[in-house]
Amino acid sequence: RPDEYTALNQAIIDGLQKLSVTPGCGKVLITFTDGLNNRNPLDTMPVIEAIQSANIPLYIVAFGFQKTPDDSIGLQIMSDYVKAAPRGKLYEVHTGNELDAAYTCVPRRRHRAEQDNHH
Repeated sequence: RPDEYTALNQAIIDGLQKLSVTPGCGKVLITFTDGLNNRNPLDTMPVIEAIQSANIPLYIVAFGFQKTPDDSIGLQIMSDYVKAAPRGKLYEVHTGNELDAAYTCVPRRRHRAEQDNHH
Protein backbone atom coordinates (compact mmCIF):
# COMPACT_ATOMS: atom_id res chain seq x y z
CA ARG A 1 0.00 0.00 0.00
CA PRO A 2 2.65 2.59 -0.80
CA ASP A 3 0.06 5.15 -1.86
CA GLU A 4 -2.35 4.18 0.99
CA TYR A 5 -4.96 2.92 -1.46
CA THR A 6 -6.38 -0.57 -1.53
CA ALA A 7 -8.39 -1.69 -4.55
CA LEU A 8 -9.65 -4.91 -2.96
CA ASN A 9 -13.03 -4.89 -4.71
CA GLN A 10 -11.52 -4.46 -8.17
CA ALA A 11 -8.83 -7.05 -7.42
CA ILE A 12 -11.47 -9.64 -6.54
CA ILE A 13 -13.52 -8.82 -9.65
CA ASP A 14 -10.43 -8.96 -11.91
CA GLY A 15 -9.19 -12.21 -10.36
CA LEU A 16 -12.55 -13.90 -10.79
CA GLN A 17 -12.84 -12.73 -14.39
CA LYS A 18 -9.39 -14.14 -15.20
CA LEU A 19 -10.15 -17.45 -13.50
CA SER A 20 -13.55 -17.70 -15.22
CA VAL A 21 -11.96 -17.74 -18.68
CA THR A 22 -9.10 -20.04 -17.70
CA PRO A 23 -9.77 -23.70 -18.50
CA GLY A 24 -9.50 -26.29 -15.77
CA CYS A 25 -11.19 -27.43 -12.61
CA GLY A 26 -10.44 -26.82 -8.96
CA LYS A 27 -9.98 -23.07 -9.40
CA VAL A 28 -9.70 -21.00 -6.23
CA LEU A 29 -9.17 -17.27 -5.70
CA ILE A 30 -6.90 -16.44 -2.76
CA THR A 31 -6.75 -12.74 -1.92
CA PHE A 32 -4.34 -11.08 0.49
CA THR A 33 -5.07 -7.60 1.85
CA ASP A 34 -3.68 -5.25 4.45
CA GLY A 35 -6.29 -2.55 3.99
CA LEU A 36 -9.92 -1.73 3.47
CA ASN A 37 -11.19 -1.11 -0.03
CA ASN A 38 -10.99 2.62 -0.76
CA ARG A 39 -10.90 2.61 -4.57
CA ASN A 40 -13.65 2.18 -7.14
CA PRO A 41 -15.83 0.25 -7.16
CA LEU A 42 -16.75 1.24 -3.61
CA ASP A 43 -20.14 -0.48 -3.74
CA THR A 44 -20.09 -4.13 -2.66
CA MET A 45 -22.88 -5.31 -4.99
CA PRO A 46 -20.70 -5.63 -8.13
CA VAL A 47 -18.26 -7.75 -6.13
CA ILE A 48 -20.95 -10.02 -4.72
CA GLU A 49 -22.48 -10.41 -8.18
CA ALA A 50 -19.07 -11.30 -9.66
CA ILE A 51 -18.45 -13.86 -6.90
CA GLN A 52 -21.84 -15.49 -7.40
CA SER A 53 -21.51 -15.47 -11.18
CA ALA A 54 -18.02 -16.97 -11.18
CA ASN A 55 -18.97 -19.72 -8.70
CA ILE A 56 -15.31 -20.01 -7.62
CA PRO A 57 -14.22 -20.55 -4.00
CA LEU A 58 -12.82 -17.42 -2.36
CA TYR A 59 -10.29 -17.22 0.45
CA ILE A 60 -9.32 -13.85 1.91
CA VAL A 61 -6.28 -13.39 4.15
CA ALA A 62 -6.62 -10.05 5.99
CA PHE A 63 -3.44 -8.78 7.66
CA GLY A 64 -3.32 -6.55 10.73
CA PHE A 65 -6.93 -5.45 11.04
CA GLN A 66 -7.82 -3.99 14.45
CA LYS A 67 -11.02 -3.73 16.49
CA THR A 68 -11.84 -0.25 15.13
CA PRO A 69 -15.34 0.43 13.76
CA ASP A 70 -14.00 0.88 10.20
CA ASP A 71 -11.99 -2.34 10.33
CA SER A 72 -14.96 -4.23 11.78
CA ILE A 73 -17.16 -3.04 8.91
CA GLY A 74 -14.48 -3.98 6.38
CA LEU A 75 -14.06 -7.44 7.85
CA GLN A 76 -17.83 -7.95 7.77
CA ILE A 77 -17.85 -7.00 4.08
CA MET A 78 -15.05 -9.49 3.40
CA SER A 79 -17.01 -12.12 5.31
CA ASP A 80 -20.04 -11.36 3.12
CA TYR A 81 -17.86 -11.85 0.03
CA VAL A 82 -16.73 -15.26 1.26
CA LYS A 83 -20.34 -16.22 2.06
CA ALA A 84 -21.33 -15.33 -1.52
CA ALA A 85 -18.80 -17.87 -2.86
CA PRO A 86 -19.56 -21.60 -3.06
CA ARG A 87 -16.74 -22.23 -0.55
CA GLY A 88 -14.09 -20.20 1.16
CA LYS A 89 -12.96 -18.59 4.36
CA LEU A 90 -11.83 -15.27 5.77
CA TYR A 91 -8.59 -15.49 7.73
CA GLU A 92 -7.82 -12.62 10.11
CA VAL A 93 -4.06 -12.63 10.57
CA HIS A 94 -2.21 -10.76 13.33
CA THR A 95 0.75 -13.05 14.04
CA GLY A 96 3.19 -15.23 12.17
CA ASN A 97 1.52 -18.33 13.60
CA GLU A 98 -1.87 -17.22 12.26
CA LEU A 99 -0.32 -16.62 8.85
CA ASP A 100 1.26 -20.08 8.92
CA ALA A 101 -2.14 -21.55 9.80
CA ALA A 102 -3.77 -19.75 6.86
CA TYR A 103 -1.07 -20.99 4.45
CA THR A 104 -1.53 -24.51 5.78
CA CYS A 105 -5.33 -24.56 5.54
CA VAL A 106 -5.90 -22.93 2.15
CA PRO A 107 -3.95 -25.50 0.06
CA ARG A 108 -5.68 -28.38 1.84
CA ARG A 109 -9.07 -26.87 1.12
CA ARG A 110 -8.03 -26.27 -2.50
CA HIS A 111 -6.87 -29.89 -2.83
CA ARG A 112 -10.21 -31.07 -1.41
CA ALA A 113 -12.03 -28.89 -3.93
CA GLU A 114 -10.06 -30.50 -6.76
CA GLN A 115 -10.88 -33.96 -5.41
CA ASP A 116 -14.56 -33.03 -5.14
CA ASN A 117 -14.57 -31.93 -8.77
CA HIS A 118 -13.08 -35.25 -9.91
CA HIS A 119 -15.69 -37.40 -8.15
